[in-house]
Amino acid sequence: MSLNRSQAKLNHMKLNNVTVERWQENKADDFLALLKTSGVTCTDQIWKEKKLFYCTESFRTFIAYFHGEPCAWATSYVKNDVAILANAFTQESLRGRGCQLALLNARIEDALTQGSELILTDVILESVSQKNCYSVGFNSDGTRQVWVKS
Repeated sequence: MSLNRSQAKLNHMKLNNVTVERWQENKADDFLALLKTSGVTCTDQIWKEKKLFYCTESFRTFIAYFHGEPCAWATSYVKNDVAILANAFTQESLRGRGCQLALLNARIEDALTQGSELILTDVILESVSQKNCYSVGFNSDGTRQVWVKS
């Protein structure tokens, strides 16, 4: 899906008890700890090698809080005038409360502030993510199929 700067229509509806903040490099270890709550595994050695890529100026990390507790996250990669939105996840027990819509709005607003003219993302067809993206002005650019051997 794609969104041009001129098509963005952020949805600033008040989401009860949901706030979003962007984590900087000093929160990279906290980000890994949060990722691990979703089942992600990462050895200390791999994290030592990869840590410098997270929570940076180009690979931006956003955390949603529900009642002050971190419960969802998403990232964006910003380079020149293009932003790519990716890696969104919400803790199972807190889905359906608007965390991802809040994160989507925060990342779009951030990308526009950084000078992005084009924002790209991918979603699963007919998902809540696709609905959220349509609500803020994204257009569908194509369909990718994944074939699975049964």
